[in-house]
Amino acid sequence: VSNRNEIQALSNGNGIQALCNGNVIQALSNGNEIQALCNGNVIQALSNGNEIQTLCNGNEIQTLRHGNEIQALCNGNEIQALRNGNGIQTLCNGNEIQTLTHGNGIQALCNGNGVQALCNGNEIQALCNGNEIQTLVMGMGSRH
Repeated sequence: VSNRNEIQALSNGNGIQALCNGNVIQALSNGNEIQALCNGNVIQALSNGNEIQTLCNGNEIQTLRHGNEIQALCNGNEIQALRNGNGIQTLCNGNEIQTLTHGNGIQALCNGNGVQALCNGNEIQALCNGNEIQTLVMGMGSRH
């Protein structure tokens, strides 16, 4: 799927692969898998165990909850409102994460990432090169 397609209301185990160039995805729930998103995609309202791999070049993800997994984010992606056990790995080059709650795991942040408002047992590992972390409360584990 490429070149500004819009996908709405996916539920119950759909697989989406190779999205590029300004796609909009809304209302994913219940075990969807998304791979290889690049170049300004927008993903909104993911819930209940979705898996997202290989996001690059300015993608935006909003309102992730209940055990979503995001791997290999690079080059200015934005993630907002993560809650309840999401896993994020390998963030690099200016990614921004806001409002993480309830046991999220973040690993391998480098090169100017911004993390704000972490609470309730979040874990941050391997921060390097000008990362900014604000408002850490309630049982943080931080390892360098």
